[in-house]
Amino acid sequence: DLAQVSARARAVLEKAATKLSEHLPKDRRPPATMFSSHIWAMSHGVVELFMRGNGAKSPFPPEDLLEAGIGICLRGLGLIAPDQ
Repeated sequence: DLAQVSARARAVLEKAATKLSEHLPKDRRPPATMFSSHIWAMSHGVVELFMRGNGAKSPFPPEDLLEAGIGICLRGLGLIAPDQ
């Protein structure tokens, strides 16, 4: 059951990644599987940091760390516009 839920969650991430990159020319479009995997890995890292108690040393809550990291990744790939 857990494997099926995990596969569905990964499919949602990949579908979102595909949609986010549609506006880019095909030769500049990053593979959706690659950057959806980066988002998944970053999410996992933030969870691990806070679940093991080391996150208490962070001046930022986990949701802010994740949002900032995802924003940096997506902006760096040209998938969303830079902050104004």
